[in-house]
Amino acid sequence: MRFGILAIALSAFNGLACAGVSSMPLTGAALEEKAVFYVEHQIKDDRNLHLITNGVLQARGLNASTGIEAARSADVKYIVTYEDRWAWDMRTYLREIKIEVQRANSSLTVAMSESHQDSLNAMGEPYEEIVAATTHRLLDSE
Repeated sequence: MRFGILAIALSAFNGLACAGVSSMPLTGAALEEKAVFYVEHQIKDDRNLHLITNGVLQARGLNASTGIEAARSADVKYIVTYEDRWAWDMRTYLREIKIEVQRANSSLTVAMSESHQDSLNAMGEPYEEIVAATTHRLLDSE
């Protein structure tokens, strides 16, 4: 009985320790009205994470569009890229998402947000919500 309770407690602690977020939000010129963002669609992404990220940026009032790298227009000031990692534990879940914003003319990273979780933390949370929350953190300075 005690072993069972201890195992559950350790499992819960491990779950908390394995979930995390970090971010370096956008500031200054990137938040001005004239800033133009382009969310690059990753070829291997068949879940349309670029559309979720682009939707959040637009909902927050930014001038954003999305597509493949080759279709990017010359007026784009900031390129938004993402890297997603998936895992399987009785179901497929989003293990990690990292979203970066870079200046188009220099590839200098000006903002970054990432989220990672284990299977237990991701349970019941759709990947769309994880991607949206990670994108929102790009714009939240607190």
